Amino acid sequence: MCRRLFRGISLLFIAALTPSVFATRPAFGQDPLSLSLTNKLDYRRLDQDDVREEAFRNRTELTAFQGIFSVWLRLEALQISDVNVYDPFLALDQGDEDGRVDQMDITKRTITVETDRFRGDYGDVSYVFGRGMLPSVFEDEELNFDTRLEGLTALYDHDYVTGSMLAGSNEENRLRAIYAEPVAWRDIRVGGGFAEAWGSGEETEIREREQHLGAYADLSTGPVSLYGEYVHREFPKTGDFGYGAFFAAIASVGGVTLSGEYKDFDTFEHDYHDPPTTLRQHTWTLLNRESGQVLADITDDDVRGVLAEGEYSPGLFTTFVASFSKLDRRETPDRFWEAFGEAKGTWQEQVFVTAGAAESELEVGNLFEERITGVGEIVGQLDDSNSLTFGVEWAEVQESNTATEDFEFPVKFRERIFYLSYGRSPWLNLTVNYENSGDPAESREDWTTVVAEIGLAADHDFLISYGSERGGWKCTGGICFFEPEFEGFKLRWVARF
Repeated sequence: MCRRLFRGISLLFIAALTPSVFATRPAFGQDPLSLSLTNKLDYRRLDQDDVREEAFRNRTELTAFQGIFSVWLRLEALQISDVNVYDPFLALDQGDEDGRVDQMDITKRTITVETDRFRGDYGDVSYVFGRGMLPSVFEDEELNFDTRLEGLTALYDHDYVTGSMLAGSNEENRLRAIYAEPVAWRDIRVGGGFAEAWGSGEETEIREREQHLGAYADLSTGPVSLYGEYVHREFPKTGDFGYGAFFAAIASVGGVTLSGEYKDFDTFEHDYHDPPTTLRQHTWTLLNRESGQVLADITDDDVRGVLAEGEYSPGLFTTFVASFSKLDRRETPDRFWEAFGEAKGTWQEQVFVTAGAAESELEVGNLFEERITGVGEIVGQLDDSNSLTFGVEWAEVQESNTATEDFEFPVKFRERIFYLSYGRSPWLNLTVNYENSGDPAESREDWTTVVAEIGLAADHDFLISYGSERGGWKCTGGICFFEPEFEGFKLRWVARF
């Protein structure tokens, strides 16, 4: 593995020298040739019990611009010792008989033509429309999530309307769509689109042809903003249908901001969209982990949700936030609600304090969970460059099961997270993170990790961690995934040229 690691890192230096060589070449026409390069290296060594496995991924992304043309390439090296034991990059289908992955290839490519009014992309393309309820395709590298299509997109910007189209496939799932957005009239923006998707076999996520027809409207006037989007989903072959409706409003007067969201989805769960969650996206680990569990248990096939939030900011460093969110199904008693409050303040702009609390209940099938969570953080600014941060999260949890309540008492346990960070702006942050849980479903009780984040100049970022990490749900942008428990060493290096 060390030899393969060296071979992958060497790709960085080869590619890094390329721009300095070719950028000086005369360009055809009068347009100069511009090149940019980003290298992303991720290495993990799992040391858990008597198991040692390694995983390495290096992505070199090169973009070349000349006139109206640009080309983007991704050269990827991927090595995993055994995907059957440890598969952090979701490469299970790429392993050989022994579970080993050893590949290097150009995995993504896009050619773009762009003028003042037209843009066309061919290759691995992405496109997001509205709030992501109509079919949208994109990539999130942190989550190993990628629904981009091998195909093309085209956008034309007319004086009165912007029209775009999308066509391609992802793992034999095929999609084509057209979208239109007229020029805004005063404070009103509207848009609409039609999409069709179908699969080509039993192994595809889309089993039969389906159609999506939707539109959105956005009104912003003074301190008030209103947004609404509706998508009708239909299966012509069987006559079945579903729908997704979403509404949002926000009003801000002085230091007070009130906002709300509502959604109603029915038969609306599929892989090629990213609809709103109507759950507060927390930055706190325990609360964000709970949101991931909820979105996995209460899916978009049958769900109604609401999110109400209020914020008051009397000063630059003082903020009070309160929110209430709820999800429930129509056909079953599955439900979730959460009440959350948070306050931020400062002392002489040298000590910054954040404190919050939440209460929630989750009921799915026979399982019922009650959770009370508290969070807090203190940041001390030692001088212009140095700071110390101490944070704590804790939760009191009670779980019960209606199938076993007659002979088994409810399970009660606690969860704790403590972290201490030292930061030297702008290039260093050291963190020690300790987590403890009494959850009987876990294989261990505590996890400790040391993390160093190092930024060299403006072009190189390192993240090095060693220790143990608890598995669980992680969320970003409404997308959640489950990461298995880890113990060992991680290295991430992002370089830009």
